Amino acid sequence: MLLLNLLSIIFAMMKYTSKRPLSNVRLQFSWLLILFLFFIPQAYAQWWNPLAPKDYEQCILKNMKGVTSDMAANLIVASCHEQFKPATCTERDMSKSEKQKLTIKYSLTSPTSTYLNLNVHNGNENVSISRIIIEITSKGYKSPQRYEVSSSYPIEPMSSSDRGVRLQTGIDKNASIKVISVKACK
Repeated sequence: MLLLNLLSIIFAMMKYTSKRPLSNVRLQFSWLLILFLFFIPQAYAQWWNPLAPKDYEQCILKNMKGVTSDMAANLIVASCHEQFKPATCTERDMSKSEKQKLTIKYSLTSPTSTYLNLNVHNGNENVSISRIIIEITSKGYKSPQRYEVSSSYPIEPMSSSDRGVRLQTGIDKNASIKVISVKACK
């Protein structure tokens, strides 16, 4: 869309400047060049920017410099993942040895909250986490409830990420939370 708009501006300027002196034509094209260089969206700029990251790893390394907050780091990971989407992979159940390399911490925003936050650290060196299925047993539940924790981007190898799940009802502080299944992706 941007390219079409730019081309229509160029053709309009060519038509307008065809009857003008050469110095005015140069001035018109100088302004067009300035507009093109400074107002093109960053998302479209990768093709002409030699300093832009070429892959996911470069994107992470370039953008993580000086980042000190987990929230900012997670946003950068999500952004880089969106920019350099990996080829789709086939999900599989994580092996027992792979599950042992995971650290999952749970927290509620308040004692009566219906939002459960999971901080997941993937200690595997070559496996991403695509989905986690948890089971919660609480006094407020008639039977254990299962929830799927997933998002649009996986938890990359050797990284941490916060994920959340909206619960049907609040849970008590003595609730039992158990990981039922973890889906992996290479």
